Amino acid sequence: MTLSILIPVYRYDCTRLVTDLLEQCIALSLSLEIILGDDASGQDYASIYDRLAAQHAEVWVYHAPKNIGAGLMRQELATKAKGFSLLYTDADVLPTEGLIAAYMKARAEHPDAVVCGGFRYDERDCRADNRLRYHYGTQVEMRSLAQRIAEPYKSFIAMCFLAPRELVLSHPFPRMGMGYEDTYWGEMLRRSQLDVVHIDAPVVHRLKETDEAFLSTTERYLRNLHEHRDTFEGMSIKLLGYYRGLRRYHLARTIGRVAQPLMYIIRQILRRRPDRITLFQLYKLLYFCSLDLAQSSRWVEPNKAMDKS
Repeated sequence: MTLSILIPVYRYDCTRLVTDLLEQCIALSLSLEIILGDDASGQDYASIYDRLAAQHAEVWVYHAPKNIGAGLMRQELATKAKGFSLLYTDADVLPTEGLIAAYMKARAEHPDAVVCGGFRYDERDCRADNRLRYHYGTQVEMRSLAQRIAEPYKSFIAMCFLAPRELVLSHPFPRMGMGYEDTYWGEMLRRSQLDVVHIDAPVVHRLKETDEAFLSTTERYLRNLHEHRDTFEGMSIKLLGYYRGLRRYHLARTIGRVAQPLMYIIRQILRRRPDRITLFQLYKLLYFCSLDLAQSSRWVEPNKAMDKS
């Protein structure tokens, strides 16, 4: 039975990930394919992916004609996969020892379930320019196996997971742009009463982003969440809960009007103390409230306003 490993990738050299996965699969004598979903990365990166396909018979590349984002790329790759089981991984991760074996064991025990192995960070990847990203990952995103088992749907993150192909095709990822699609899909699994099984088989997230890039990505995800906030009605997103509480008392727009200077101050503090994650959460709420003013002619993108300072 063929295993399809699907890797959405955008401008990232995932050579080591592919070779490590191949090594583990070959050691288990698995029938497999690895499909790289090149999300319009450009010729320089496309040549890296094509070279991997030329070197390994199990690897082939789908080149998207335009950038579509990781969520839609996951769906596109599912339509092209041959395997009954799909193992998705992000491009900027590395498998830990025994990862494939652990997922195959879980597949045998839970053939119809979505299986999540979790992820962790390597302290050696923490640099001067990505300390905020590292602290956010370790303090907020990363969860122990016990925590994930206690909240199986809320703990779903698409960084690495196994699912039956038919399940992915019948329950597609949302067509809503980048940001919070993991939350949406996890909730969809819960509402559809589909099993999510958590195991101890983490990937290592390699932290490719600098803190500045992380802030920019966060704001892009928040804009997407704000645009589609009605879609997430009833879902467990703390930020939306705080925002709706402020809206209830007609405070969101007021806070949005003072967001720019407060965000600037928070950014300066986070540069010195990137472990102040509560401040970063406040930064996100301020930015989210500022999006209510986006239709105003006097509204300036907060990041741009800070860049002029």
